[in-house]
Amino acid sequence: MLTEAKARGIVTITLRQPDKPSDRISRRFEDLFGVRSHIAGTTRGARSAQRLDAVSRYAADLLGRWVDDGTVIGVAWGTTTSTVASYLKQSTTSDVTVVQLNGAAGPRSTGIGTSTPVLATMAKAFNAQLYPFPAPAFFDQEEARALLWQESSVRRILAVRAATQIAVFSVGAFHGPVVSQVYSEGHLSPATLR
Repeated sequence: MLTEAKARGIVTITLRQPDKPSDRISRRFEDLFGVRSHIAGTTRGARSAQRLDAVSRYAADLLGRWVDDGTVIGVAWGTTTSTVASYLKQSTTSDVTVVQLNGAAGPRSTGIGTSTPVLATMAKAFNAQLYPFPAPAFFDQEEARALLWQESSVRRILAVRAATQIAVFSVGAFHGPVVSQVYSEGHLSPATLR
């Protein structure tokens, strides 16, 4: 009966992490910085792709538990957040907002292929209204950014972004098999990276 109920989607079995961090690193973060951390466990010899998968599954599960009706979710595009979005389960929430936290256009792309899929996937999972932020990821001139921020259409997105209750982002990796899109898509020059 349990097997049939699982197959029909009536029963799901999940393992839930304890609310209080149980490992030494989590406790240390909380003691030092007052930050409650969640650490996805992997085996000692896990490859980068396995760690990305474990972190993304865990983060998607946490998001599913944290997002309630009316939540404003700020999302930064990237390798990890895209993978997190792919593991989200369809929610029954309402009045949720997904807003793009950072621009995505760069010297080699418009950023649409990078930011749009992750934002759309998150918005769909939470039945959310989507607010994209069509701006460069990085500006060459501070004056250009300051002028753009004065535009009424941009100020509207910035106001939604300022109401973010849950921010979904990753710091990314400079090198290795799973490199951050910020670095791999040429947003930063070699001199800036150094």
